[in-house]
Amino acid sequence: MLKNKFQEVIFTIIMATVMVYGMVVYNVALNMGEMTNQTFLIALHELPIKMLAKCQLKCLYNSNKN
Repeated sequence: MLKNKFQEVIFTIIMATVMVYGMVVYNVALNMGEMTNQTFLIALHELPIKMLAKCQLKCLYNSNKN
């Protein structure tokens, strides 16, 4: 499937973004009490903040493994 390090990094970024966006949509929908079009816009607005936190935690976790 993945042939080199570049493909692995791109695949990780795409999968992490989709996963974080899905979790943010779910949390926003729970807080709003319903799923509307506004839910997706609010989640999209929060995505960069959540991705930054996710990347920092991933780097911290990976640095402790070595």
